[in-house]
Amino acid sequence: MSRNYQQTTHKNEIIAVQIKTLLYKSILISSIYVAPTAKIDINIFQELYNINNNCIIIGDLNAKLSEMGSTKTNARGKQLQELLNEGLIEFVDDDSTTFEKNDYGTKLDWILGSHPLLSFITNVETHPTIGTKDGHKPLTFDIRIGAEPKPTSPRLSLNFKNLNPALNIEEHAMFITNSKMLVTNEAVPTSTPTRKSYALSEHPRA
Repeated sequence: MSRNYQQTTHKNEIIAVQIKTLLYKSILISSIYVAPTAKIDINIFQELYNINNNCIIIGDLNAKLSEMGSTKTNARGKQLQELLNEGLIEFVDDDSTTFEKNDYGTKLDWILGSHPLLSFITNVETHPTIGTKDGHKPLTFDIRIGAEPKPTSPRLSLNFKNLNPALNIEEHAMFITNSKMLVTNEAVPTSTPTRKSYALSEHPRA
């Protein structure tokens, strides 16, 4: 698979990217949307896992599980439970409601992943809908695995290890002061006092 992957099948919309990391050679992060009138295409999860078994799958699956706070388990919830029972992936154990509308709240959005990658996910939070009409709340989380560092830019290289703050500040202050004095002297020449000479009178005083 290339670094980017996109597919729509049976009203399941999938986008996935592979990212190089320090801890793993690469991980796969995928977003999936399952329409409310569709079934979850279980084959998609198997396909993503086969591409990279270090995977995180986030999405609006429109799946309800009663054990995660919903009033009932719907058809997509049963499919999700079957998927979890296979043991390829698990979900982040967080029962926060991710959908709110007209005083009704439930969990429809899920963070799934393979082990041990799933254990690196922390600080899962839901956020206000920010005026969206569909009622879904944005999900955020942290994952501490370290992205591959970017190469150093060839245009600029700074070494802060040998920085002496006190010395450098004094040098810069002196440089700025001297520069101001130089500019001032160039712009405003020093005035030369006017000399006056008076001729002595040849006539003696009366």
